[in-house]
Amino acid sequence: MDSRWIDFDSDDENTHIDIYGHNWFEILRDSNDDINRWDFVRQASIKMNTSIPSNKPELLSAIQMRYQKLLKELKTIPEDQSRHRIIEGDISICDIMAYQIGWGNLLIGWHLTEKEGGTPLLPKKGYLWTQLGRLAHHFYDEYATHSFEELNTLFEKTVTHIISIIEGLS
Repeated sequence: MDSRWIDFDSDDENTHIDIYGHNWFEILRDSNDDINRWDFVRQASIKMNTSIPSNKPELLSAIQMRYQKLLKELKTIPEDQSRHRIIEGDISICDIMAYQIGWGNLLIGWHLTEKEGGTPLLPKKGYLWTQLGRLAHHFYDEYATHSFEELNTLFEKTVTHIISIIEGLS
């Protein structure tokens, strides 16, 4: 797996999450405090020079393509090496999966809360957008006892659930 995929660095005062060489903390810090999650995604996408899907088929295609790409990479990792902290930022493949599962479950929770007429706490109760490093560690800790195989299953279920939500939207 390309070590530039994610780089996590945290200390008591600053958190930096670099994805493909772009610092999300800087994107957040430079953003308006009243930013909502969609504005954040748009701003991050512009800074990362990626396109945002403009309709449901494009979104489903983008999710499937990225999921399959990551799944292909995960299949090359022996389970006995899945907890080795070999990725820049001292994280493991299992941490990457925990991160994806954690964010996926947040997205699912936001959807369910809004569907029930509520307002979700963003990004998660007890965390601010400027504390994404802390939140990443929360995900790592939450899934630390799961095996590589269990994480693969949870990841698949999370992606499948997200896809079913999107397919159900008009």
